[in-house]
Amino acid sequence: MLGMSVFTSARTSAAARPPRLALRFAVYTGIALVVVGVAMLWVLERDVETRAEQRAVAQTQQVAEAVLRRHLRPADFAGRVDGRRRAELDDLFQDIVVGGFVRATLVNRNGRATYSTDPRLIGSQLTSAALGMALDGNAARAEEHIGEMKVLRTAVPVRLAPGGSPIGALSLAQDYSAIDVQITEAFRHTAVVLFLALLALWGSMIPILRRSTAQLHDRNRRLAAQTAELEQALAERRRAEEAVVQLAAIVESSADAIAGTTPEGKILSWNSGAEQLFGYSAQEMIGQQVALLVPADRTHELESVARRVNAGESIEEHQTRGLRKDGTEVDVSLTVSPIRDSRRHVTGTAVIARDITHMKRHQSQLQALLAKERVARADAEAAQRALAEQNERLRELDRLKDEFISLVSHELRTPLTSIRGYLELLIDGGGGELSEDQARFLAVVDRNSKRLMHLVGDLLFLAQVEAGKLMLELGDVDLDDLVAECVEAAKPIADEKGIDLTAVIEPTPVMVGDRGRLSQVLDNLVSNALKFTAAGGAVCVRMSTRDGEAVVEVEDNGIGIAKDEQDQLFERFFRSSEATERAIPGTGLGLTIAKAIVERHGGSIEVESAPGEGTTMRIRLPVGKTNRVAEEVAA
Repeated sequence: MLGMSVFTSARTSAAARPPRLALRFAVYTGIALVVVGVAMLWVLERDVETRAEQRAVAQTQQVAEAVLRRHLRPADFAGRVDGRRRAELDDLFQDIVVGGFVRATLVNRNGRATYSTDPRLIGSQLTSAALGMALDGNAARAEEHIGEMKVLRTAVPVRLAPGGSPIGALSLAQDYSAIDVQITEAFRHTAVVLFLALLALWGSMIPILRRSTAQLHDRNRRLAAQTAELEQALAERRRAEEAVVQLAAIVESSADAIAGTTPEGKILSWNSGAEQLFGYSAQEMIGQQVALLVPADRTHELESVARRVNAGESIEEHQTRGLRKDGTEVDVSLTVSPIRDSRRHVTGTAVIARDITHMKRHQSQLQALLAKERVARADAEAAQRALAEQNERLRELDRLKDEFISLVSHELRTPLTSIRGYLELLIDGGGGELSEDQARFLAVVDRNSKRLMHLVGDLLFLAQVEAGKLMLELGDVDLDDLVAECVEAAKPIADEKGIDLTAVIEPTPVMVGDRGRLSQVLDNLVSNALKFTAAGGAVCVRMSTRDGEAVVEVEDNGIGIAKDEQDQLFERFFRSSEATERAIPGTGLGLTIAKAIVERHGGSIEVESAPGEGTTMRIRLPVGKTNRVAEEVAA
């Protein structure tokens, strides 16, 4: 009882503490949004930097092709320019080169500098990847250092006529600090806008979390109080039942006195129970009259009992008082029966006397205990009713949880849709040409946003199922074609993983169903089989008809599922221990959704698996133009 009290106290204390669900969810959501924001800012920073560098290249190329072409001569690239030509070129570059200009150099086809604003470079052999690309006819850029100064080196080809072959290259070094100013200004504005958007999204979720967790805390507190009351009522009932059992054991263990007499009342037999009850030994009582055991004020009862028994009547449970050898009286319960001979004549009497002293003493206590037992039973029944009401509250809480998931999913879908829209705009070049790195980074963001959208879609789908609002768009479905399309769609993934994906399809009658939802089920099962099968394994999809049902089996020789986990396989968010240990990605919702869709079509789904041997997922669906699904929709 002490242990139960401590346990109940601990649980009540735990229930009284304010729940931290809202704080935790807010923190986790904030962290996720910060990570996404940092990733997007990093991508945007790279994009702004690339754009600034591209503008510098474009300016340089414009200078080379639109301006310098009219002033440069083929002789400028033939060899080192003389002093007079060098002075002319110094004036030319001083007038037309863009701001932030540090150094300009003309390089001939052999890679030798024929002119430079830095005289030390004239006549030297120059080699760099950017310069090589410019001499091949393509503009290029690279970040370099001139002493302690960081510069953007831009190399563009110089042609005498548009479309002609380069006669050399122009290399311009521009102070990178001007580009840094552009990058910093653009990045600052973008960071502020993105921060405010993410902050607004995070802030909009706080009131929802507070309301939901407040309701949850209130229901938990009431549940803890009602549970404590129920445990107390049950403990009192157990104590009452133990008292009743103990009292019954006392009554059952009492000794009975058994004696035989003549019709006249002379004692003929006397057992040990009688010795213990009255204090007389058998030698003392055999031959004596029964009246020796009756108090003087109760002799009339003895005469009445004797007349009735001698007349052939049996007397049961007659309570009276007996007289012991020491002169004390004892409460007894008598059962007296006549003893008959073969002619049915009464020849004697059998007397059973039971000491009811203790029973008399405890009778009042028994009545009180019975009254307590009735109260305890009433309390237990009330507790059962309270438990039933609490179960109803728990079901309501589960419904509120589903509503919460649906609400959060809707709240997430809106900003995700906006994020994906802008992301697609960037990928399609709406923000300018993307570099290879930018395209790869945006592909990562795109892939993960799709996964998040898919998760939100799954949560909304489950909310529809729980609310009984799952609607099917019924039509004729050719399962043979559906299975073939599913296998064909999964072939590239199987080939990439080195898995042998095959299909064995028997002709199957057309069924009535939702083609899109059934395709979703098959895609999920095949995707799971490929996901949990190692390279070199095999996955087989079989289609057949049995007993008026279409049977689709997806069999693999992958990692398998433990027997004790198979019953939980179709529960929401369940992940097998093998999947968790191997860090195989997934949400644990796919099979739950598949089961809901199959059952809505009047079918069933089952699993056969063993660890290390593989898994077979089997779907059974009714076929034919008329089935239970179509009848329900028609009704």
